Amino acid sequence: MKVKSYSELYRKLIGLNAKIPYYLSPKKALPPLQAFFEVTYRCNLRCEMCQFTDFFEQNLKASKTLVELSVDEITGIIRQVPRYSLLSFSGGEPFVRRDIMDILTAASSRNPTHVITNGTLVDEDKARRLVELGAGALGRKGLVLVGVSVHGNESLHDEITGTRGSYAKATRTVEMLRYYRDKMDKKYPLINLKTVITHKTLPHLSYMFDLAGRLGADICNLLTMNSALDFYCRLARLEDVDRITAWANTPAVPEKLDTELLASTLRSLEERATSSAVQLRLSPQGIPRQELVDFHKGRLNLARYVCYMPWSKVFISAYGDVLICFNQWVGNLRESSLKELWMAPKMMRFRQMLKDAGIFPACAGCCQSEYSAGPP
Repeated sequence: MKVKSYSELYRKLIGLNAKIPYYLSPKKALPPLQAFFEVTYRCNLRCEMCQFTDFFEQNLKASKTLVELSVDEITGIIRQVPRYSLLSFSGGEPFVRRDIMDILTAASSRNPTHVITNGTLVDEDKARRLVELGAGALGRKGLVLVGVSVHGNESLHDEITGTRGSYAKATRTVEMLRYYRDKMDKKYPLINLKTVITHKTLPHLSYMFDLAGRLGADICNLLTMNSALDFYCRLARLEDVDRITAWANTPAVPEKLDTELLASTLRSLEERATSSAVQLRLSPQGIPRQELVDFHKGRLNLARYVCYMPWSKVFISAYGDVLICFNQWVGNLRESSLKELWMAPKMMRFRQMLKDAGIFPACAGCCQSEYSAGPP
């Protein structure tokens, strides 16, 4: 089965899991098909576009009073998620945690798993162990995907991350993962090279596709940058629905960049991808090239988009908080079960708000939104 088939199958399963309650009983939901664990907000880099940069700088002292979920606590939460659900681990930088391999090992022994990293802290032993965790087949337990963030050539990447040598370490991680995957004759984990589209990275998108091929990555993932960064403060624990609604109805303002260059670059990459071993993936999910260009022109038609996130995916902070979009706080898993929070009044109210709205103006460009080819 081709990589593209896995992505499409997952999207269809997410859609089916969400659409049944979405249309029949919008406040309710089936068990989540994906759980996102932000295992830490610590990071060894300071990427220019990162939504947590202000968090690092402004809330560092406050965050030290909070205790990250332990391996045992994360394992306990995982046992509350269906075995077929995808478990995704990110940060911050997950490999800042010394016990991250224990977390991934426990998760991969039960569920399909996925980790996103900047690749600078993955040594050869960790790369080998990550491949050893690889799933045996599609839909089976084990590590399915490793996402590594790279933002351009060496000089640009190191400039964006604020750290000299970060490009060399990130690309070395991709090489090691591919080396051990070939050595062990395994298909998984797939390797996903991730790049956020900005005015700086735009001239380097073709380079990124070439780099993915040279390093042996399976996917070159180009992502839009949602401008609603004020929503991402994991200490906020917002409960004020009126404030959340005001934020939700504030239109996202995309970064200005050369849209003609963007259109021609994406057109060229799509043509090249038809005969390449590397899959070109655009985010938000399923977004056509022209829609991505229209987003950066500030004329995206939101009627073409839908969001099923609160019906199919759950976000869990490094401190055990269950969060919805715009950082609405539902509760904490150290005090309540996942089932209780998944069907909590706050969660149900937000689902109804989103169903009534279709999608919020602030959602434009969000990687959780999905292109649905609605009214023109």
